[in-house]
This record gives sequence, C-alpha cells and structure tokens, in this order.
Amino acid sequence: MARIPRVALPAWAVREDRSRVVALALAGSALLFLLVAVRIFAQGPTLGYDFAAYYDAARRLSTGLPVYQAETLAGPFRPGPGGLYLYPPPLAALLTPLVGLPVRDAALVWLGFKLVLLIATFAVLPVHRTIRLVAFAFAVVSAPVLIDLNLGNVSTVVLFAAALMWRWLDRPAGALSLALAVFLRPALAVVVVSWLLRGRLALVACAVVFGVSIVVLTLPLTGLTVYGDYMRLLANVHGVTGVPRNVDLASAALALGATPETARVALASGYLLAIAALVVASRRDPELSLHVSVGASILLSPLLWPHYLSLITLTGPFLAHRGRRWGLLLPLLGWLPEPALATAGIAVVLAPFLAGPRAEAGVAGGSVEAPAAVDAAAAGDARASGVDVLLR
Repeated sequence: MARIPRVALPAWAVREDRSRVVALALAGSALLFLLVAVRIFAQGPTLGYDFAAYYDAARRLSTGLPVYQAETLAGPFRPGPGGLYLYPPPLAALLTPLVGLPVRDAALVWLGFKLVLLIATFAVLPVHRTIRLVAFAFAVVSAPVLIDLNLGNVSTVVLFAAALMWRWLDRPAGALSLALAVFLRPALAVVVVSWLLRGRLALVACAVVFGVSIVVLTLPLTGLTVYGDYMRLLANVHGVTGVPRNVDLASAALALGATPETARVALASGYLLAIAALVVASRRDPELSLHVSVGASILLSPLLWPHYLSLITLTGPFLAHRGRRWGLLLPLLGWLPEPALATAGIAVVLAPFLAGPRAEAGVAGGSVEAPAAVDAAAAGDARASGVDVLLR
C-alpha cells in the first residue's frame, strides 16, 4: 500500500491554531475566576448595594409613591450616600417586575442578567474571535467590572450598549443603543456631539426619536410629572468634587493635596482635553471617533465612580484590532489606586489615537456580519504576512 505523504501546515496556520488555544485557555480561566468571584459576591454584605436604590425606586413607583427621595428634591445635596436614586425614571419603570421578589433575591436575578450581558458584550465585538476571547479574559479580572458586578450598578449594561454601538457603527440600531445608554449614563450624550461634528444628522435624529420613544413607552408607568422631579434633582446636585470614591480629575487633585483652585483647573483641563479629542477624532474614521467619544464621556462626568471605567475594556480590543496588541492590557489600569484612576480616564480618550490604520471597508464593524468578516480578513492577512492573529 502506498504511503500517504504528510502535508506540513503552513506557518501561519500553526500560529493561528496556537493563538486560538491560548485565547480559549485565557477565556476559560477567566470564566472560572468569574464564577468564583460571583459566588463570593453572592455571600457578601455588599451584594446589590447600588441595585437596592433602583429596587426601592421601582417599588415606590409601583405603589404610587414619589420615585425620588424628598432629600434630593428639597434642596442642594451631595451624591454619595447609599440608597439615593439619581437616574431617569425609565430605569425604575423597567425594574418594576422585580419588586415582587425580596431585595436580595432580586439582586441575584439582576446579577445573573448582568453576567449574561457581560459575556454578550464580548461576543458581539466586531473584531477577530481570538481578540474577543482575550479581551473578555482581561475584562473579567479588571477592578471596575468586578466592582460593578458586586454593587449591582448599571455599568455593565452601559458597556453592552457601547459594544452594540460599535458593532452597529453609524447605523440606526447603534443610535437605539445610544439612546438606551444615555438614560443610564447621561454623559454618553457626547456621542451625539461627535455625530454632529461628523455631519451625521440622520443618526442624531434617530437617537432623538428613539429617546423620545423610550419616554413615551414608559409614561403609563412613570407619568409625566416625574420628569419635572428629575430635572429638579439634577439642579439640586452640588459639591460632587471631593465626594468619597469620586475619581474625577478634580477629586483626584484634592486627594493628592492640591488646593481647590488647582482642582478646578484640573477639572477644566479634563473637559478641554475631552472636547479637543472629540474635534480631532471627528476628522478621523468613524470607528476611532466612536471610541474617543465614549472615552470623552468619562472625562466629562463630574461624578466618576471607579466602575464607570469599565468602558476601558472596549478600548483594548479596538486597539488590538488595529494592530496595537498592548491595548488588551488597558483594563488592568482599573487596579490603580483611586487618586490615580483619573489617568485611566485620560487613557481611554487618548489611546484610540494610537491605533493603526483602519481595516478594509466592511470589516470594521458596521454590519451584523462584521465579526465573520473580521475573522476572514485576519486569516487572510496572516497567510500573507505570517503575523500572529491573536493580538493583531
């Protein structure tokens, strides 16, 4: 019997296989770590600390009581104390189905929902599958993501919405994702500013229509007068600089011993940096502009809790997709001491400018088929150049 000759795999195929194995191992290890962390959270005293405020607001709404607490409507107040509900009314309306459960059981349901969203976030990223896996691994071990999961905040939901904005780049579905995100993190309205700078008026119109639709659809539960209360609440918020756990530039400056005047200069500098980055990015490609505007929302937030920095987990895969493999390490900046976390916010704004050239049209993330297109393009590039696919 004739011997069948052995065919050696091309070098690029061997490297791609090894990359996939490493990525799967990292993602699998991260998933196990996440399950252990969730078990610890579920038994800890701080599970759902932030969620309890949403739950109480939903319960008040369902029983006909005012959504917002009297102390937030009576006059100026400083945010920070536990239990204060400071979000727009639709969030309370959406959580009313959970008020039939005890608060701890509801917090566990909310945690499970957020775990699904966290996994989905990296599954929908319009990048090569190995980058998605490695990005998920680094996100899971980042402090902002872990803090958010434990406290039950909405940062993971915002992260998922931002991922959908990237996947559906410059499409109406992306505008819908933005509208949902703005109701949870109003500073993300700066993405609309980036669209205006780029002349994408149709996207702006879509976002406005979707936002109004969300309000109208929840009106039977919330009523209209509650929006007047929300406007009054926003007007009453004051003295956010120096609030414990606030890691914006001004609070960081105060924590490091700066004078109040220097802190105000630091805050204004952050605002100017964010605005300048928006303008410059608007002259670059749409993908880079989106990531810069999402990062700018962090610097433009006068109240910046550490878990808001979970958005940095999207900057890493963007940079890796554009040839900057070191970007996947950016989520580890979330472990910096609190006064230094403001530098992570600056990194989210500036790092996208270090990205390599944009991928070919149809690969960067504007359609539902984008991830498959990215996989094919990356494999083709690897065959041509022999470059490792994992961290391209």
